[in-house]
Amino acid sequence: MREIPSERLNEKIKKVWRITGLIGTFFLALVTFGPLIILTIFFDVGPLSFIIPSCIILFWRIPSFLFFPRVRYARWRYELLPDEIDIMEGLFFITRTIIPMVRVQFTDTTQGPIMRAFGLSSVKIVTAGGEKVIPGLTSERAEYLRDKIADLAKIAKEDV
Repeated sequence: MREIPSERLNEKIKKVWRITGLIGTFFLALVTFGPLIILTIFFDVGPLSFIIPSCIILFWRIPSFLFFPRVRYARWRYELLPDEIDIMEGLFFITRTIIPMVRVQFTDTTQGPIMRAFGLSSVKIVTAGGEKVIPGLTSERAEYLRDKIADLAKIAKEDV
């Protein structure tokens, strides 16, 4: 059995995941409560109709920004090896992905507005079978990883 990958994400990613969870909850509440408010105003539906959707939203969404970021962070690991990238992630089910360098087609760094506010970036690794993203890296680390993976993939393809 392989060792657990050694590299961890930056701890600031937990705050990013919390903020995105809050934003998602806000929009879900807006979509849910908007029609209910209109029904209450125009069709005289009682306020009892607000209780069930609000309970569903709270019980379903609160863990997404209070507890899940901590668990996701604890489980998220990666390691860059000369011939492969080892990624372990998951919330309830742990997924372990090994990407051979020879399969890497290109790498990319991305940075959304929330991640930019925390000085974080993501590295996207694209293969013929799909893509994998390593989120929550400092911008310098993400650029280093992107370039290092591209170099190792080029060397691996030259050896084939």
